[in-house]
Amino acid sequence: LRKDYLQIAVPLYEASIKCDWKAAKAVIDKYPKMELVRYSITENGETALHVAASAKVPKKVEGFVENLVKLMTKEDLALENENYNTALYLAAAAGNVEALVLGH
Repeated sequence: LRKDYLQIAVPLYEASIKCDWKAAKAVIDKYPKMELVRYSITENGETALHVAASAKVPKKVEGFVENLVKLMTKEDLALENENYNTALYLAAAAGNVEALVLGH
């Protein structure tokens, strides 16, 4: 489990917080059976979409989210973190709602 965290969750989190799609896609593609778009990558139960939605790199959020959403189902988009917040809620709180709505 710790190995998964270090090899998967940490790199995916780092790519998501920077909205580095190339790096995120490399991690997602490396573990295709793990459904990483649904994978919790923080202690708070957040997915890559949750992390990117609240990222502080506005120029990159939209493209990252758009690419990530293409890999997700409607159910994936509704995933909540441990505080019952969806990625859309976090995007609104961070001022990134336009990027997330456009990504849908």
